[in-house]
Amino acid sequence: RVEEQSGKIHYIEIAPLQKRSQENLDTAFKNLLDYFEKGKTTHLSPSVQFGLENLFQTTNWPLNASTYAFLNGSKEAILQQAQEAKNQGHTTIKIKIGSLSKQETQEVIRDLQSQFRLRIDCNSAFSFQDALALFEPFDPAIFDYIEDPTYEVERLEQFSHPFALDESVLQYRELPLS
Repeated sequence: RVEEQSGKIHYIEIAPLQKRSQENLDTAFKNLLDYFEKGKTTHLSPSVQFGLENLFQTTNWPLNASTYAFLNGSKEAILQQAQEAKNQGHTTIKIKIGSLSKQETQEVIRDLQSQFRLRIDCNSAFSFQDALALFEPFDPAIFDYIEDPTYEVERLEQFSHPFALDESVLQYRELPLS
């Protein structure tokens, strides 16, 4: 629960998953306090970054520029935006891959994996098998998370890479994760 000075209240979800997230709930809570009380914007855990990202999308609060750079468009546009992000000192990028083919997505990841921490937004565009095939060539450690990797949510427990769910999580009464 986050309350603006005007009194408007926002709710965000920060939910590290046992056996899936690199952080636990205690670490996430400490990161969140560090962010709001101390202004710490670097080295926040992925679940906290994800929750804050969703908060910033629904409020007028500016997303701190040191947090990450958002890239989208064609492969060429993404690579150009990545160079600009690097020049600005970003170490983490989020790439919306909706306009890219599988091959272009893999090329972009290959080109950028050594320069940035990666967050990939799939918008639930893939079957479970297609999502696995897309990310299988890459070490899971290069990703903070892959957002909405598949529309087959019931199979997420079997997904081989770190993942996050956006506001689409609201449509589920229960997530099929152990």
